Amino acid sequence: MENKENRTAGESTGKTSQKSDGQEQEQEQEQEEQEQEQEQGEYEYEYENDNDNENEYENEYVNQPSSNRQHDSVLAGSSDSLSPVKSTKLGITSSAAAAATAADTADDATGVGSQPSFKQLIARFHHIVKDNNREASPDYDARGPTQDQDYEESEAEGEEEPSTELLVFNNGLSTLKNKYQSTINTLQVKVHENTATINSLNNQIGDYRSKIENLHLTVQQSQLDAQALADKNDIMQDELTILQSKIAKLDKQLVLEKTKKSKLSAQITQLSELLETVFKGYESMHATVSDLRQENTDLHQSVSQYETRIAAFDDTLKSELESLAQELYIQYAEKHEAKIAKLRAAYESKYAKKQATFRDRFQLLQDQQETLKQELTHVKNRLQVETSEKRQLVKLWDEYVALDKKDVDEMSNFVKRLK
Repeated sequence: MENKENRTAGESTGKTSQKSDGQEQEQEQEQEEQEQEQEQGEYEYEYENDNDNENEYENEYVNQPSSNRQHDSVLAGSSDSLSPVKSTKLGITSSAAAAATAADTADDATGVGSQPSFKQLIARFHHIVKDNNREASPDYDARGPTQDQDYEESEAEGEEEPSTELLVFNNGLSTLKNKYQSTINTLQVKVHENTATINSLNNQIGDYRSKIENLHLTVQQSQLDAQALADKNDIMQDELTILQSKIAKLDKQLVLEKTKKSKLSAQITQLSELLETVFKGYESMHATVSDLRQENTDLHQSVSQYETRIAAFDDTLKSELESLAQELYIQYAEKHEAKIAKLRAAYESKYAKKQATFRDRFQLLQDQQETLKQELTHVKNRLQVETSEKRQLVKLWDEYVALDKKDVDEMSNFVKRLK
C-alpha cells in the first residue's frame, strides 16, 4: 500500500518523485531483511533450546536400567511407525525397535513374556516425552548396530515374571499412553508440515526479493519502462503482504501447537507422579496384607491348639461336675430337712412376739386418736373466735376510712372559702 501511494505521488511530481520512490523501496527492503534475520535468529534460539531439552532427556535415558530402555525402545518403535517424518531419521534403532515389538507380540501369542515393573512404566512416559523432543537432534543416529545389539542383550537380562495385578495395571497404562501418544504424533506431523511451509515461503520471499532488486535496476537504467515496472512492483508487494500474513498465521499456529505440547507434557508428568504415589501405596498395602496373612495363620494354629485343650478340659469338667452334683445333692437334702425344722420353730416364736407388739401399738394409736380429736375441736372453737374478731376489725376499718374522706372534703371546702 505504501508503494502505491509513492507511485501516485511520483506520477504527479515527475522524475524526482520516481527517484525518491526507488530510495523508499530500498529502505523498505532493508527493513524487511532485518526483520527476517531477527525471526530466523528466534527460530534458531528455539531450536537450540529444544536440542538442550533433548540432550537432558537422553542423559536421563542413558541412566535408566536396561529393562526400562528395552520397553522404551518398543514404545519408540510404535511411535516411529506413526510419524512419517521421524521414520526417515531412525535408521538402525528403528529396526531394533521393530525386532523388539515382534518379539513381544510372539511372547504374547505363546503366553510367555516379560512384565515391566512400575518404575519401567514411568520410564516409558519419560521416553515418550524424549522422543517428541528428540526428532531434530543430531546425536540420535550416532548409535551403531553393535551398540543396539548390546542394548537389546542387556535388556533381555532384566526381564521379570508377570503378575495379574501388574498386567491389569499395564493395560490401563498402555491405553493412556496410546491416547496421548496419538495426539503427540499428530502434533508432531503438524509442526513438521508448518516448518516445511515456512521454509518454502522463506525461499519464495528470497526469490521475490531478487526480482524486486532486478526491477529496481531496470528502473534506474530506463525511465521509459518505469510505469510497467512500477505495476509489476505493486503486484509483487501485494503478493508479499499476502505471504507475510500467511507467515504470521502460521507463526500463531506454531505457538498454539507449542502450548498444546507443553500442556501435554505437564499432564504426562502429573500422571507419572500419580502413578508413583499409587505404586507406593500398593507396596505398603501388599506388605500389610502379607503380615496379616502370617498373623492369620498363627492365630489359626493357636485357635486349633486351644480348641483341643478346651475339648479335653470339657470332658474332665463334665465328669467332675457329675460326681460333685451327686455329692451336693445328698448333702443338701440332709441339711435342708434340718433347716426347715429350725426355721419353723424360729418363725413361730418370731410371729408371736410381733403379734403382741402390734396389739400394744394399736392401743396406743387409738389413745392418740382420741387426744387429736379433742385438740381439733379446741382449734375449731378458736378459729370461730378469731374470724368473728377479724370481721369486727374490718368493720371498724371501713368506718375509719369513711371518716377520713369526710375530713378531706371539709378541708377542701374550707380552703375554697379562704380564697
